[in-house]
Amino acid sequence: MIVGEGDGPDGQPVPLMIEAAAPLQLTWDGATARLATPARLRTITGEVVVEGSASPALLDLSARGALDLARAQPLLGGVFDRTARQAQPRARISGSSVAPRVQVGLDLADVSLRRLAGQDANLRVPSGRIDFSDGKLSLTGISVEVDDGYTRSALPLSVAGGVTFAGFRPDRGR
Repeated sequence: MIVGEGDGPDGQPVPLMIEAAAPLQLTWDGATARLATPARLRTITGEVVVEGSASPALLDLSARGALDLARAQPLLGGVFDRTARQAQPRARISGSSVAPRVQVGLDLADVSLRRLAGQDANLRVPSGRIDFSDGKLSLTGISVEVDDGYTRSALPLSVAGGVTFAGFRPDRGR
């Protein structure tokens, strides 16, 4: 079990935890660590499954899961005062430890959000995908419906496109 703290939206610490849902099975050949079976990890927001191998010369790790956004509320409280439904994250790290390639994505389905207190509008995201790969953030098929309790927008706001971050390199902890 790994336990730590993150900063909550109000600056107060929020407990974070990652725990193996089952014993981890690793093999080691002197150069490469390999997960013999997928590692099931529990977090405060849900379970993530990690597979793959890692050595200084070659990284090949992937993760996927289902995150309960209501349980992520302590981390999102500075932006939204209520979240609901699930999001499915996926990630892949490949390349080498010197030049890693990071790909991260989040699939959204029927996500419900409410802005900070004082705002009556609820936002609903029926579907969409957010991807980050090779320094580019992509938004695909995201639609946002607004419900203010008085009128319901007949036409959702559609969000699509991408942004490239020039010179982006993953931080190696330096």
